[in-house]
Parts: sequence; structure tokens; C-alpha cells
Amino acid sequence: MLDLLQSTLDLVQGIAVANGLSSASAATSPSPSPSPPPVVNEIFTPIKHPNPQCTPSTSTIISTLTSTTTATPTPVTTTETVTVSAAALPIQPTTTLAQIPDALTSAAQSGQQAAATSTLPAITPISSAAAIYEFNATSSTNIAVYFGQTAATGATSLLAQCADPNIDIVILAFVLQQLDGGAYPQLNFGAACGGQTPTMAAKAPGLLYCPDLAGNITACQRGYGKKVLLSIGGASSNIKFTNAAQAKKFAGVLWDLFGPPGSIDPTLRPFGTVEVDGFDIDNEDNFPANFPTLASSFRALFPLSLTKQYYLSSAPQCLFPFADPLPMLLQCDFVWVQFFNNPACQIGTPGFNNSLVSWAKNLNASTLTPKPRFFVGAPSWSGAAPLAYEGIIGGPEGMQKVVRGVREVMGKNGVGSFLGGVMFWDVSFLAFLSLLGGFWGWNIGRLMVNQ
Repeated sequence: MLDLLQSTLDLVQGIAVANGLSSASAATSPSPSPSPPPVVNEIFTPIKHPNPQCTPSTSTIISTLTSTTTATPTPVTTTETVTVSAAALPIQPTTTLAQIPDALTSAAQSGQQAAATSTLPAITPISSAAAIYEFNATSSTNIAVYFGQTAATGATSLLAQCADPNIDIVILAFVLQQLDGGAYPQLNFGAACGGQTPTMAAKAPGLLYCPDLAGNITACQRGYGKKVLLSIGGASSNIKFTNAAQAKKFAGVLWDLFGPPGSIDPTLRPFGTVEVDGFDIDNEDNFPANFPTLASSFRALFPLSLTKQYYLSSAPQCLFPFADPLPMLLQCDFVWVQFFNNPACQIGTPGFNNSLVSWAKNLNASTLTPKPRFFVGAPSWSGAAPLAYEGIIGGPEGMQKVVRGVREVMGKNGVGSFLGGVMFWDVSFLAFLSLLGGFWGWNIGRLMVNQ
């Protein structure tokens, strides 16, 4: 991986020099569009924590690269329409990458958190000259990405992912525990957020105050029409319920913290008055008891919102019998199955096709209208799943081939209508490799699923 990154960087730098874009001439190039003035939140002053420091790689990458995204998505039929000003779509800022780690190191393992500020970014007003993006929950070409838990998280932002016209859903990771020193959960969004309000420090030591992330979420929703979900679980989680009442209570706490504001002290809400668009269940600690109650409790709360539609998703392993209880999965709008790091059913193995069909047929038993949309979960880089990525995917062409095969298999077995698209873990490395001119481009995602 180090050789790949270094060789890619050398190529990018060589191209830059050939085009007269050396550091000496870069000073005369147009500067990025200025950011709008911030809006100051004067409700309280947060407690600041040290900025996270990623573990240095054995090779240091120091480069300044500029990536420009042009949002020209093709409209699709849906009831949710967001009008976006072409001027409101920000150009990807000049990004300096220094000492990006060469391994998939979770910020949750480092135990370090970013410093929070009390300033929320202003949202650029939406004008009438517009490009149109319409989120369609029943599309077969949606792309969902996880964000927040890899070592490259600090090299990009949530807003950058929403600005990518190929991404439809961003999943923030993670809520790690259901109780931490009291009634509130423990959160970790890696380098994307850190710090606490005084109220959090006194009453909820596991919570984080994330004003910058809140501003990004608002821009994603209002400026781009993208959906932002909050994931519960992950590989380092410790979430288990001894009875149904605990699961129901946990859903209520998360609803108060991240759903519609007004039912809890605002200084306890990590995103202030900002709401997420739903919740994702990534149960990886093998405690499935009462998770169907967690799902049904969320479902019972969703109609309480009068301003938006909420979604429920899950990220089960591809193994069969399912590790996650089917009654929970049947209550989800989106099910992105992890077809990686599971040799019996991962992408490229003999069991992959059978697993595809089994998943789609089982989800067909849902009583939801519409029924759950089935996503193929894939790694975005080799460190996430070496066997699936290096052996089968290897880049956009390989992923295109995988998606074509999925469509063919599901179609022949009469379950093609349940395909919702592709989920990638993790978008930070997807963006990182794109900035380096690597395997993935900003516009490759839609091409992959439109085969």
C-alpha cells in the first residue's frame, strides 16, 4: 500500500510539474471560493479537547492538491425534491495531506478527539438558478457510504461527501455503547468531532459536542438533499439489552438526542437543533437479543416527526443463518449487507451468488411498503478487506464487473427489483485515493451501479 501511494503521488506530482503547476506557480492560481461568514452560537462555551494526531506512516506524503466537483446528477422521479443553486455547490478546497497513515487505523482506537468550537458554519442561501437533486429511497442505484472511523477521516469532511453528486446517503459512525456513566450513550466520530459542553461533562461523559459536524449535516440536507444517518454499533461497540424495556428506552434516548429537538436540554444534544435523517444498526458484538424491539421502537417514534421522513437501516454480515435477527432486518428501509471479511460469502467467493439470492428472498417477507432495499456492501480500499478488494475489485472496472454480475444473478432469480445500490466502507479512503489520482474518481460511483 505504501508503494502504491508513493508511486501514485510521484505520478500526480510529475503531472503537476509538466503543466506548470509547481508550488512556485500555484501562488498565482485562483484561490478557492471564500467561505461564508460563520454564525456564532452563544448559548454556551464548550470544553475543548486536544486535536487528534494520526499515527504517522513510515512514508510521509506532503502535497497540495485541488479537486473540483461539478454536480450534474440525472434527476429521478421521487416525492422529495431539493433545489440547489449551482453557486452553492462548493468547489473542493485545496487540501494538504501530511503524514496520512498507511493502515486502516480507527480513531476510536486512538482514544483522541478533535477540539470543538462554538461556531456553526453558515449555510449558503439557495437561489433560483438551480441544479436539481432528488433523493429516491426506492432507486436501484443509490450509493451509501460510512464516514468517521478511518485514519483518513481528517483528510476530508462530511460536507465533501455530500457535495459528491454520486453519493446519496452518508452514515456517521458510531454510537458505541448504550450507557456510559448514566442514561446517555458513548459516541465516537473519530477526527470529525470532539469536545463537550459543561452539561455533557457533568451529566453525560460519553456524549460529544459537534457544532462543525452539525453545520455540515445541515448543508448536506438543505443544500444538497442528501440523507445523513447515525450508526449504532461497529466493531468496537458494546451494545446489549437484557430485556425489551432497555431496548425501547435506548431508542427513546437516541431520538431525544438526534431526532426532533425540544424534548431534552439542548446542551446535551451533540448536533444542537440539527436532526439526522434516521438510524443505522451495525450490530457486530454478537448480542442480538431485543434488537427487534430497538427497531420497532424507532419505527414507533418516526411518525412523531412532522417535518421529515426518517429511515432505518442495518449493516449485517453476509453469513447465513443471519447473525442479526430477521425480525429486526425486516423493519429496515435499507439493508447494506457486508460482503467482505467473510470468506464463506464475500465478493468473489463461490458462496457470494447464493448469499445474494438468499438475502433478497428473505427481505421480501417484510410487511413494509415499500419493502427493504438490498445493498451490496463493499470495501473502498485494500486495507478494509484485502481478499475482496485486491483479489476481485482492485478498482472501478472491477467493481463495475461485480455490479453487473449482481444484477444478472438477482434478475435470473426473480429478485432484481430489491436491489438498492452499493454501500462502501469507508468513504474517507475513497476520497483520499481520489485526491491522489488513485483508483477512484469523484464521478465513478454512479457509473459503477448503472451497469
